[in-house]
Amino acid sequence: MPLSVPVGGLLIVDVIGGYTLISLGVWFPSYQLLSLTGDIYFAWLAFLTGSVICLGTGSLIGFAFLTEGEGRVHNEISILSSFIGFGFGAAVMRMTYATVLATIL
Repeated sequence: MPLSVPVGGLLIVDVIGGYTLISLGVWFPSYQLLSLTGDIYFAWLAFLTGSVICLGTGSLIGFAFLTEGEGRVHNEISILSSFIGFGFGAAVMRMTYATVLATIL
């Protein structure tokens, strides 16, 4: 949770700020804004957001399996929703890892 606020905030500022500056005619980037292959800032922030989601939901999955919980329904629903969130985070990382890896190498 502590990482989701700054990373998610930066992602929101990048999306809203980029569109606002382009629509006002103040900024003319040399790349296509919010492109997974062209916009390296968006790709990095999306990759970090996906990794934070995977880290948080993976922790919830581990915590649910380590504790029995109050009842079976609550435990099963929290595990199911955590796996859905983990899949979403992993999909975001899968979509952006090529651009992130290209900027590192």
